[in-house]
Amino acid sequence: MTTNYNLTPREKEVLQHLALGLADSQIAENLTIERTTVKTHLNRIFPKLRVNSRGEATFNAILMGLIDCPCSLSPNKNTSRGSN
Repeated sequence: MTTNYNLTPREKEVLQHLALGLADSQIAENLTIERTTVKTHLNRIFPKLRVNSRGEATFNAILMGLIDCPCSLSPNKNTSRGSN
């Protein structure tokens, strides 16, 4: 049985965007929140998942079924990387 690790819906949203490889500023823009709020969410997510890095959080969240694999998602206009 999969547990949600007491993640809030917003923390799951931040994790899902993190899995797309987005920077804090991009996550903040996509979710219409401040970059410091993204950092706060990450600082709360890491201990809940018992991880120490963004990569570990993404990997474990996918393995635990907490978020969808980014390969199954289609990015929106704000998630493109390196295009100008």
